[in-house]
Amino acid sequence: MNRFPCGWSLIPACVVGLLLWFGIIWPALAETVQLGWNMPTTREDGTPITPGEVASYTAYINDVESVADIPGADTLLIIALQSGDQILTMTTIDIDGRESMPSNAVLLSGIDSDGDGTRDLLDNCIHVSNAEQEDTDGDGYGNICDGDLDNSGGVVNFGDLTLFQNAFGTVNADADFDSSGGVVNFADLTLFQALFGNPVGPKGELP
Repeated sequence: MNRFPCGWSLIPACVVGLLLWFGIIWPALAETVQLGWNMPTTREDGTPITPGEVASYTAYINDVESVADIPGADTLLIIALQSGDQILTMTTIDIDGRESMPSNAVLLSGIDSDGDGTRDLLDNCIHVSNAEQEDTDGDGYGNICDGDLDNSGGVVNFGDLTLFQNAFGTVNADADFDSSGGVVNFADLTLFQALFGNPVGPKGELP
């Protein structure tokens, strides 16, 4: 039993395989996405596939079937896409009902909640703007929302406070919450006070 190839790539750029652009529906609670692609021409085993053998396509959003039985066209309009980052893959269905392996994944939307230029899915601190994405201890959380100085993985607590007190007035990258590059100072203290008693983050789901 032959499956179709994954050779028809979905990539977020103006290249052969996919043309992807966005339009915001007012109010901005959802997005509409126009997708375009080229029909695959070969199966996984290298044998040719003709347009008459392609029955439909299926779109999956976040690994959940979203739009099925898309006729043998080369465009799809997804209306009222939920807010937030959505990952789309597509499969091809032949006239015998066989479904291909998923295509390459593509990031559809790009909500940036804190306006720092990094999409939520990739942001190491989703709700606080940090354009530099500084993460000096390498735990995946940006310094500006990571008061967990002892890396205990819990809420920011008195153990972290002790470490901050020891770092105050010195050059300590992990306690430099505003990423100023200088000594730990009262600006960092103000940020630490806001973090105290809270869990770190949140951060995006992708590295």
